[in-house]
Amino acid sequence: MRKLLLALFAALFLMGSTATLVATAQDAATPDVEAGEVAGLAEGTNPVDPAIGDAVTFFGEDGNSAGAATATEFTRGWEDFDEFSEPENGYEYVAFTVVVESTIARGAIDVDNFDFSLQTGAGYLWGAAFVQSETADPPLLEDSVSLASGDSEEFTIVFEVFEGEPLAHLFWQPDSGVLITVAQLEGE
Repeated sequence: MRKLLLALFAALFLMGSTATLVATAQDAATPDVEAGEVAGLAEGTNPVDPAIGDAVTFFGEDGNSAGAATATEFTRGWEDFDEFSEPENGYEYVAFTVVVESTIARGAIDVDNFDFSLQTGAGYLWGAAFVQSETADPPLLEDSVSLASGDSEEFTIVFEVFEGEPLAHLFWQPDSGVLITVAQLEGE
């Protein structure tokens, strides 16, 4: 009986000391967030839900900044299209003005209109629309642009979506395996 009680107390002691070690390790792993700081925005990260006007950074495989994108404004029901580029019945155009800046150390980053996609509130993911416009200001991004370090380009990207459908996110895929939220649009 003594051996059984001794074994029981030893087991309880081990469980209690293990729980204390786990709690101590969790406290040590939890970062302190000072007043005014945003939790989770360490160097090498982007905001989870950036707003229109917020810059987001493309980080290369080495962890260094390679570029930045900012959606500066957007227009629902965009109408600066040419005569034969009208949206289909039941659809509308949504246009975004985007600025991309290259901060890559060597080489260049390539930007194409198909690097961008628009997610709607219903979960649809739309690619850039085939649309022509001689009057779009800034001009449409129709051809791929190669930006060396320090270069930037401002352009318009247009999407064709269901009329009145709520918008969710504008995404940029500057490289395979990389998807960056450029703007969170819920409520817009």
